[in-house]
Amino acid sequence: MFKSLTVVFAIVFLAGCVSSSSVNYYTLNNTSEHKISVNSQKKKSIILLQEISFPEYLQSKYIATKSGSNKIELSDVNNWVEPLNDMVTDYITERLTQTMKDSIIISTTRYTKADKKVRIKILSLEKNDITGEVGLNARWAILNGKTNLPIIQKLFSKSIKPKDNSYGASAATHSILLDQLVQEIAKQL
Repeated sequence: MFKSLTVVFAIVFLAGCVSSSSVNYYTLNNTSEHKISVNSQKKKSIILLQEISFPEYLQSKYIATKSGSNKIELSDVNNWVEPLNDMVTDYITERLTQTMKDSIIISTTRYTKADKKVRIKILSLEKNDITGEVGLNARWAILNGKTNLPIIQKLFSKSIKPKDNSYGASAATHSILLDQLVQEIAKQL
């Protein structure tokens, strides 16, 4: 009997050790939710979306939150489904393709011939726990495809308050901000 009780106790103890807290995963919104368009009468041109650069802390699956004036926290239990830099690159490529129907959008480092090139450097993309807003700061440029000289360079800096304080609402707000960035770039192409 004592041996049976010891075995039961060991099983219960080990079960408690093995269980872990669940992890929540988020993605950028389905593109059908946010319609953006730019009217274009231009001939079909080739636009090269160069590799988008990100700060190191955004090159991961962990959701970043600004929790102080100079403090960024990465969540252990609220993650992106894949590294944010990969997801944002795919998202922007898809959105530019949908928006610029009269152009061919290419996102690769191997292709060199293009009419224009788009370069984006994400400076920050996180929720600010102090203000409650999600912010996106990015530098972007459109370059001449043949000379690589800038045609236009801009700073995109916007913040939006999500509909609630949840990570899901913050992820949806990330998508809205990225759509606004794409729309700003597309109007200049």
